[in-house]
Amino acid sequence: MGEIINVKAASSNVETFVSFQDIDQVLKQTILIKWQHIWDLELNNKLHFIQPSIAGFQPNNLNRRMSVKLARLRLGHTYFSHKHLLYADPAPSCSSCSTVISVRHILCECPKYRVLRRKYFGKAYPDLRDILGEPYNANVFSFVHDINSIHSI
Repeated sequence: MGEIINVKAASSNVETFVSFQDIDQVLKQTILIKWQHIWDLELNNKLHFIQPSIAGFQPNNLNRRMSVKLARLRLGHTYFSHKHLLYADPAPSCSSCSTVISVRHILCECPKYRVLRRKYFGKAYPDLRDILGEPYNANVFSFVHDINSIHSI
């Protein structure tokens, strides 16, 4: 008659094949989840407030010069807010409210610019994410130009 097959022995010899693409996908997803977790802990990071996801910003249709200016504003590192570091000077203070100058202060907080912010952003005290987040408010460049700081970014 037929041969008797030992089922237990036969099943132990079966090899499981997992494709490289499947392993690669699982590894990438695991890394992204861990990276997002680490990024979520960065609460005092200027960029984290504007970009809470590690997904990054979408490409914009700006020329290179303006794209760099947008990136500097998003990072909070501009010439008007950080040039003191180049010259080992004290941090600059706002002439109207004596607060240390920062991108957030100029774009969102300084009472001196509330009328212009209302004109360009619709609010006297807008949220930084509404101005520089995804999508960014294109009026940010007009605002910065009107306060004579476009060349200091």
